[in-house]
Amino acid sequence: MGRAKTKTELLEATTSQWDVLQALIDSMRPEIEKVSLFFGADFDRPEPHWGRDKNLRDVLAHLYAWQKMLFDFVDANQNGTAQSFLPAPHTWRTTPALNTEIWEQYQDTPLGDIQEILASSHSQIIELIGKFTNEELFTKKYFPWTGGTSLGSYFVSAAPSHYDWAIKKLRVHNKANKTNSCLRIAPSGFLLRGSLDRHGDSSNIDEISVNSEVGLSLTRYGEGKGTDA
Repeated sequence: MGRAKTKTELLEATTSQWDVLQALIDSMRPEIEKVSLFFGADFDRPEPHWGRDKNLRDVLAHLYAWQKMLFDFVDANQNGTAQSFLPAPHTWRTTPALNTEIWEQYQDTPLGDIQEILASSHSQIIELIGKFTNEELFTKKYFPWTGGTSLGSYFVSAAPSHYDWAIKKLRVHNKANKTNSCLRIAPSGFLLRGSLDRHGDSSNIDEISVNSEVGLSLTRYGEGKGTDA
């Protein structure tokens, strides 16, 4: 996914990645709504989210929680209340702990409820982007409360880049399950080719992450908040 440089490109990227995510989930139903995520018997990646998110609900709840932080961040600062993007006392260095708190918060929330509030949140993202000009979105430091980056970077991080993270994660699960199914039915002595390697589906998810997962655009697109912003 290319870097959004204009309001139009940001809207297109957000809509496009959302559509890809929804189509992927639809293609994996009904199993994906009932099973635990599985990335392969020998899958071994160090990023915390691989072990943290157990199912589709956890992935979608993570997306929703980060969009809610964006809404709170923009709303508070536009109304004259200084507020950082991450809730106190967290910093970019403590996002793994924050993400664990988010995971715990939604454990009792049904998948259907998460899907509903995420869909509503996505619509709000589109609406909110529309309220800003190109200059307001993509001029670094245009708003003093965005730090050294642009407001658009926060939108990219919370929506298209985070959707991309979820898409790649679900694709690793999908590929691992197809490979596992083939292994179960393969004739004795048949050597399977193209099995899932440790990077699964060439995701390179950690290339689009801060702290291996979040603040995605701030690193990937060179907008540069850094992990301790």
